[in-house]
Amino acid sequence: MIPASDWVGIRTILFRQPTRKQSILNPLWGRLIYWGEISTAQRRTIATGPMIILEAVDEDMTMRWSSALDPDSHEQLDRLRADGHAIDFDGRSHRITVTPASARNTQLYRTLPHEIGHWFDWLEKVEGPGARGEPFDALMDRYFARPKAEREAFAHRYADDIYKSLFARDSIPFEQGFNNPTERSAL
Repeated sequence: MIPASDWVGIRTILFRQPTRKQSILNPLWGRLIYWGEISTAQRRTIATGPMIILEAVDEDMTMRWSSALDPDSHEQLDRLRADGHAIDFDGRSHRITVTPASARNTQLYRTLPHEIGHWFDWLEKVEGPGARGEPFDALMDRYFARPKAEREAFAHRYADDIYKSLFARDSIPFEQGFNNPTERSAL
């Protein structure tokens, strides 16, 4: 439902199972890889190019965030709350409880559009001008020289705009593919 022109070039969306240590030390919902390669154990390449990676999330997982949050982290906490995560504060830390429904909201309706927003920003600032003859290396350097906060703000705005547009058209939320665990095991 997101305009194809906004994510042209992304041919791979990878669902990844992080290790337990990765989940603890660097929890992520997803990320954009501007250029990557996926290979088998036998080193046969099965996908190359830009890709979005969505991380698997344990059902009923709990995350802890410090009580000392910067403004961006406070905004992220508000987004998680809006996605349906239960958030409790015990004076020392914020405890975020993830449910299957809240994880689905975060990954499907916010993280995926957010990562597409990063790609759309890249298309506008690097790929488009590069196709018109501007030096690609200089465009890429300029893109990554922008403050990370600026790039993140663009992707958040993009995801918010897409969400509002799709919600206003009653396109989301849409029915889940599996309504109960027994349907999953039947496949």
